[in-house]
Amino acid sequence: MADNIERNLKHPVWNVYEHMRTSRLNVLYYTSKLQFYGRLQLFMQIILAATVPSSAIAGFEIWDFGIGKYAWEILVVLSSIIAFAQPFLGLQKKIKKIDEIVVGYKILYFDLQDIRHKIEEDQAYLKSHKKLHQSAKDRRKKLEIKETGLRYNGRLNRKCQKLAAIELPAKKFYIPKEI
Repeated sequence: MADNIERNLKHPVWNVYEHMRTSRLNVLYYTSKLQFYGRLQLFMQIILAATVPSSAIAGFEIWDFGIGKYAWEILVVLSSIIAFAQPFLGLQKKIKKIDEIVVGYKILYFDLQDIRHKIEEDQAYLKSHKKLHQSAKDRRKKLEIKETGLRYNGRLNRKCQKLAAIELPAKKFYIPKEI
């Protein structure tokens, strides 16, 4: 049994499957980053909208007495900091860039799934599959270039690796008999 497992782990089809898992990992990773930046932007917009003098919230009487007065002062200070920092954070650009990366990795992931299904249908890893995989690798290079300048989050990456491994366990992949 151990020899069979060893042979399977060395089969070149694993390149396709590892590439597919990595693409799924990147979809999960960048989707999480996109959600974080989207929530941050929403939070900042809510604070700014709530603290403008013409907002209905600014007119609440709760802000005139006791703890409400201090809470309002904190909100106004926070709003001032957000208004100052927002242009420097470049959230819109980051969100747009990450969204493009997510879409690119999703397309790549689905293309690799198609290759996987073709391998299973043909019950072999053929030259046509290798050619499709090479095209997928070329597209991945372009996506990796787009990632330039984005901050890496190791903890988030490890979390997403675990999720990708659960979604795509190695035992579910078809390994052709011959090389």
